[in-house]
Amino acid sequence: MVKNLKAPEGNITGVSYYIPAKLHLQVMKSIMPGMKSVLLLMEKGHPSAPIDEEETRAGCKELGIAYYGRMCSSLDEVLTTVNENKGKVSAFIVGSQALLIDNTSKLVDAAGKTPVFAYSEKPIKTGALGGYVADDEKLGRILAASLIDVLIRKKAIREVPVKFDSEPIFYLNGKTYTKLGMEIPANVLGAAKIIQ
Repeated sequence: MVKNLKAPEGNITGVSYYIPAKLHLQVMKSIMPGMKSVLLLMEKGHPSAPIDEEETRAGCKELGIAYYGRMCSSLDEVLTTVNENKGKVSAFIVGSQALLIDNTSKLVDAAGKTPVFAYSEKPIKTGALGGYVADDEKLGRILAASLIDVLIRKKAIREVPVKFDSEPIFYLNGKTYTKLGMEIPANVLGAAKIIQ
């Protein structure tokens, strides 16, 4: 929507749920120290898919993880991709698109013992192992501060950057890590919000 998040052009500013993919990948690697590869599942034609892909590819390169990505047009294509790649990649990642978010439980079932991580909260509630999520209440307070800057303090919108949750919450699905027989490092477990 804007080209420069620090100095938005036009009449747009606000907050974003965006969490850098590298942060997700770092915690995945701390949970799975032997993680060698990930397959990012994305919805073909969705505007957020290229962003997920670019960020994930760059984070993987920086952390020495092999990146694979697949744009899917249907649930059948998602499940075929998962069935063809389970056991061949260290983990799957659910992109930030409705096709994947709404069908995570089916995707997790198809993945079997291959962990599935997510870039949003709903997939973790429906079976994905974990992922970082922006805190809605915190984003609300941050947005209110931006509104005050524009409406009360009369700052130009280009002077009010799009803001993010700098300390997102790591959600972990307790049933899923138990089912996978995973031992979660104490530092991750202690900092995570567990969903049962």
